[in-house]
Amino acid sequence: MEIHGDINKIIEEIKRITEEKIKEIEKETEIRMKSLLESHKRHLKELEERMMLKANTEAEIAYRRIISEKENEWRQKILEVKRKILEEVKEVTKEYFSKLDSEKKKRYIEAIIKRSGLTNGIVIPSKGWEKEAYEIAKKYGFDIKDAIEASGGIIVESKDGKISINGLIDYILDSFWEDKVEEIAKLLFE
Repeated sequence: MEIHGDINKIIEEIKRITEEKIKEIEKETEIRMKSLLESHKRHLKELEERMMLKANTEAEIAYRRIISEKENEWRQKILEVKRKILEEVKEVTKEYFSKLDSEKKKRYIEAIIKRSGLTNGIVIPSKGWEKEAYEIAKKYGFDIKDAIEASGGIIVESKDGKISINGLIDYILDSFWEDKVEEIAKLLFE
C-alpha cells in the first residue's frame, strides 16, 4: 500500500504542479491579452486620429476650393458689372457730345482744324454738325464735303489726302477709352 499511497501523492503532486502551471499560464495569458488589447487600442486610436486628420485635411481643402471658386465667381460678376457700367458711361458720353449746342460744336470744330495745322483742306462733318462745320470751314478757307454718319465731330483732311485728322466723337472716345479705361475705372470704382 505504500506504493499506492506514494502514487497518490505523486498524482496529487502532479495535479498541484499542473494546476500551478495552468494558473501561471492563465495569468501570463491574461497579462498578454491585456497587453495585446492595449496595443490594439493604441493602434486603433492612432488609426482613428490619422483618419480624422486626413478627413479634416480633405474637408479643409474642399472648403477652401469651394470658397475660392465662389470668390472667383463673384469677382467675375463684379468685373462684368463694372464693364457694363463703363460701357454705359461711354454711351452717355457719346450721347452728350451728340447733343452739343451750336456754340460748343463750333469751338470743337475750330479746335480740330487748328490742331490739324493745315492752312486749307477739307472738312467732313458728321450728320447734325453740317451747319457749324460749314461756318467754321468757310472762316478758315476749307472746303466741305457731305456729312457722314457718326455721333458728332468732323474729319479734317489735306486736299492731297496725305494728312487726315479724325475728330469724330466716336473715334476720339474709342481711342481715349482704350488709353484711359483703367484710370476711368479707378475713378468710378475706388
